Amino acid sequence: MNSTLASEILETVPLIMRVIRGEMRRQRSHALSVAEFRALLFVGKHERTNLSDLAEHIGLSLPSTSKIMDALVREMLVIRSKSTKDRRHVALNLTTRGKSDLQRARAATETHLTERVNGLSPASQKEIIQALRVLRKAFTFPEMHP
Repeated sequence: MNSTLASEILETVPLIMRVIRGEMRRQRSHALSVAEFRALLFVGKHERTNLSDLAEHIGLSLPSTSKIMDALVREMLVIRSKSTKDRRHVALNLTTRGKSDLQRARAATETHLTERVNGLSPASQKEIIQALRVLRKAFTFPEMHP
């Protein structure tokens, strides 16, 4: 059963991500990449996060993540400040514009995903919601989510 579940995850998640990426490319007002969108989501959810935690979350190297942050800072979507925990690190936070852009991109993507699943029965939708919540819990790193 576990290998069947793993196989289904491997087959399904990339399909869903392709739809999300396509919708984000269609909706973006400026050149916000999927990696930048994921970075904004993480920074928005984890106030005063650092570059290392962000890099681990989006699955990129520190230099690649730093380039993404440089672009988001230039776009005035993210602000860097000195970390209160470690003076060698910087804390990352969304600007007011970053929060607004993130909310707009997320709303447009959620609307598109809602349209894609509207044809499913209410019972199927409920099952998927429950399954995704279980998966989120199984894949959440406890050290990042107190």
